[in-house]
Amino acid sequence: KHGYKVSNSQEMVALGFVNVLGSFFQCYPVTGSFSRSSVNSDSGVRTPAGGIWAGLIAVLALVLVTPCFQFLPNSVLAAVIIVAVATMADFSMPIKMWSIRKLGSLTWFITFIAVLLLGVEFGIAVGLACELVQILVRNLRPAITASGAGEGVVVMEIRRG
Repeated sequence: KHGYKVSNSQEMVALGFVNVLGSFFQCYPVTGSFSRSSVNSDSGVRTPAGGIWAGLIAVLALVLVTPCFQFLPNSVLAAVIIVAVATMADFSMPIKMWSIRKLGSLTWFITFIAVLLLGVEFGIAVGLACELVQILVRNLRPAITASGAGEGVVVMEIRRG
């Protein structure tokens, strides 16, 4: 689009490098926004000054618009956030996972429910435990095939579960 080739991981490598370098100097972690980068690109922003303008607009919005939100009930604000986030969720993924690997889909479903009921940290721990149990069960009893190759030689073939 702009006449140059961009590596997909270029921004992540740069952010990682800056965070590692900053850790030696007690800096705050640096984060990036891929959506902001793509919006800047689509808007025709060509210099870092676009970030300054975006920051100024964000500060003005916080100062001028935030007082209007104090009278809204929390449920309305939660609904606004849910509507904004719902477009980012891919609800077809569990169906695709089910057609490829049913046990993986079961782990996904258990993890999803555990995150809803127990919180993010414990939910991910439950999902990790489910996956580890699946790996152990699959690999504890591998399929072993023994065949004679002649004159006292036995060939054993071990396949994973």
